[in-house]
Amino acid sequence: MQYAQIIPNTKTDIKNYSFTYKIPPELLPDIQPGCLVQIPFANRKILGLIIEIRKHRPRTVFNKKIKTIEKILTKTQQLTDRQIKLAFWLSKYYFTPLSDIIFTILPMPLLKKTSQIWQKIDNPNLTKQDLIFSSRFHHYQKLIRQTLKLTKQTIILFPQVELAEKFFYYFAKIFPKQVILYHSKLSKGEKWRNYQTILNQDAKIIIGSQSAIFSPAKNLGQIIIDSADSPNYKQDRTPKYDARKVAQMVSQIQGAEIIFVSPTIPLDFYQEIKSKKILWQKPTSPNFPKISIVDMNQEKNRRNFGLLSEDVKNKLTANFKNRKKSILFINKKGAAAVALCQGCRHIFRCPNCDSVLAYRAKFANYSQVLICHSCSYQSNLPGKCPNCQGINIKLLGGGTEKVEIEAKKLLPAAKVLIMEKDLTKRKISEIKNFDIVVTTSSLFFDYFQPASLVAMILPDLTLNLPDFRAAERTFQQIEYAKNYAENDFIIQTYYPENWLYQTILKNSDTAFYTKELSFRKKKNYPPFARLIKLVIADSNSEKAKQQAKKLADQISQLNQRIEILGPAPAYSVAKNQKYLWQMILKGTNLAHIPPQIPKNIKIDIDPVWLI
Repeated sequence: MQYAQIIPNTKTDIKNYSFTYKIPPELLPDIQPGCLVQIPFANRKILGLIIEIRKHRPRTVFNKKIKTIEKILTKTQQLTDRQIKLAFWLSKYYFTPLSDIIFTILPMPLLKKTSQIWQKIDNPNLTKQDLIFSSRFHHYQKLIRQTLKLTKQTIILFPQVELAEKFFYYFAKIFPKQVILYHSKLSKGEKWRNYQTILNQDAKIIIGSQSAIFSPAKNLGQIIIDSADSPNYKQDRTPKYDARKVAQMVSQIQGAEIIFVSPTIPLDFYQEIKSKKILWQKPTSPNFPKISIVDMNQEKNRRNFGLLSEDVKNKLTANFKNRKKSILFINKKGAAAVALCQGCRHIFRCPNCDSVLAYRAKFANYSQVLICHSCSYQSNLPGKCPNCQGINIKLLGGGTEKVEIEAKKLLPAAKVLIMEKDLTKRKISEIKNFDIVVTTSSLFFDYFQPASLVAMILPDLTLNLPDFRAAERTFQQIEYAKNYAENDFIIQTYYPENWLYQTILKNSDTAFYTKELSFRKKKNYPPFARLIKLVIADSNSEKAKQQAKKLADQISQLNQRIEILGPAPAYSVAKNQKYLWQMILKGTNLAHIPPQIPKNIKIDIDPVWLI
């Protein structure tokens, strides 16, 4: 009698991840590691994946009753040895049960035989004016041809499904019956068929979003990651993997080249880029606009208290008269306001850790409070500035709706369009019919035509977020937005002398990276340390707080070299009627911490947002 170690398609413990089953003699000729089988589990019949076959009964189950495999569902290996190796690494690194990992990598099987139908995507109707798209497209086309000459496969990842589909449409025309689309929004049947096509090596080019990194390419030559500086590559659902980090491991296992393509260097991967383990390529910018900075303090002195400066208003008016398009960017992530003294421009910061305090109109039983999301310090919104004793305290905020209102008031005859996260194909096609587009950074992945004027309405909102990556996020957004400007690129800010804005003005990327990395090294943040985010939830705010403090004390006793930020109220204060508290663990070696954390605590390894 032979035995199989099987990963069941159900929730399992992090330690007890596989189960032993008998292999009936009649199944032996067709069974192998990587096959899918049907097994009895508890009182159910479920899917299982064989990861090992043994000739003898394992000692761990020597005196236990062992169940028998009922039938083989796929005779061919569905998970390659390299994928199984990757799954074990993922489970250990992200401290996630192996069953969750395996059945994230493997799509649900379509057990009836079907022939591959090469997919068709609706024409995105891109034109020669879509310069931002075409420059990347031609670059990727060149990289793919080089790899095809070596008879190797290519995986190209995009931060959004919609963006992957746009590129797929044009690549499928140039490389017919060689390109396959693979992402989470495919139907179960499509995903299974496409997985089989890749497994059989019938697809040479795999295009998709995050999950495409798990495709079973056996002869991989390169992994291209588009917009590699996007935080979208980190999953917010279990398993909370970062596709860029996974790509590094796939690259090591398969000996494939990994290429990051983005306007800015993702600093979490700076060490690997510096050592050439990852190749970073900056796309060629199609435009070279005039860059200017508007001091919004001067606007206030001119009795202009709106969101649009006089410079921006003048450019909007001129563009409208000349039938030229304008784009106004404002980051909606800044919806939670920060407090600013209009007299001396003092930003209210935490007296304990120097993080920017976030304003909350209501928090727990308090109203109008300033909260530190790093160390939990809180205070009432003061009536006076502690720096100059001024009483003119302003809350920096405002979203796309306020910008739209001001634009329409300025130019009643102009067509103004708001574009946010809920972008639709109809809205994207409509942009061409509008004079002014008010948008968030979501436009970067859906629209590719430049405009005469691009204005960053208030990047201070992002810059003052209580997150160590705030400067990097602001720099990224500005660099992306700048690519859209044909003639004028304007940054509106209350801090025109800020070092980040000055590096933009001087077009000095190197100066930004040098200063930002110096700050991170001094404060022991990535790429010089690792982070773990722990989130505690309870329907009672005080209980959540006390549980968080108790856990922080326990972790401190485990290892005093680990720095703990918090516990503090999470940026999203209440979710599903529960109050959230969080803490950030910081150190160079955190691998021993997750096993010590209670099961009811949510763990996020290498979080991309601290708030």
